[in-house]
Amino acid sequence: MGRKCKKTYRANFGETPFGDITKEYTKDYIPSDFQVLCAGFPCQAFSIAGYRKGFHDTRGTLFFDIEKIVEKHRPKVVFLENVKNLVSHDNGNTFKIIIEILEEKLGYKTYTKVLNSSTHANVPQNRERIFIVAFDPKQVTNHNNFKFPEPIPLTKTIHDVLEKGKQAEYLYYKKIIHIILS
Repeated sequence: MGRKCKKTYRANFGETPFGDITKEYTKDYIPSDFQVLCAGFPCQAFSIAGYRKGFHDTRGTLFFDIEKIVEKHRPKVVFLENVKNLVSHDNGNTFKIIIEILEEKLGYKTYTKVLNSSTHANVPQNRERIFIVAFDPKQVTNHNNFKFPEPIPLTKTIHDVLEKGKQAEYLYYKKIIHIILS
C-alpha cells in the first residue's frame, strides 16, 4: 500500500495499515490465535467497471494470499466480501474456484449471498456485494444454523447522509474562465 493510501486510510479510520499482506514478512506478524478472518480482495479485477480479468489481473490473485493465511491459521470463520460480479465473472468459473478452494481444499463449509446496502444496511445507495461466510466444521459444529440477515426497511434518504450547510471552500469546484488572446 502506497504512502498516500496509508495517509488517507489513517485520516478515515484512525489507524495506519501495517504492510503488504502479499509479502511473507508481513504475514509473519499475523497473530496465530484469531478466530475470525474478515477479508476483501481488490474488486477491480472482477467488477463490471474494471476490465474483468479476474485471476489474470494481479489484483485478483490476492485471494490466494487469503487462502494461505486460512490454511496456516485455521480460523473458525472466514468472512469475505466482493462485488456482485464476482459470482458471474468468467461464466461463474472464478466464483466456483473460490468456493472449491474454501470447501474442497481447506475443508470449510460456505454460505453465500448477494446483499444490497439499501435493503440490508438502511443506506440510501444500491450497492450489491457478494458475501461469503465459511465455517470450519470441526470448530463450528452448528454452522448449519447460520442464516444471512433478513432485509430491513429503508428509512434513510440521501438527505440523512449529506452534510448540512456550506462546507469549507476548498471542497468546491472553482469556475475557471480561460481567456484566449489573439
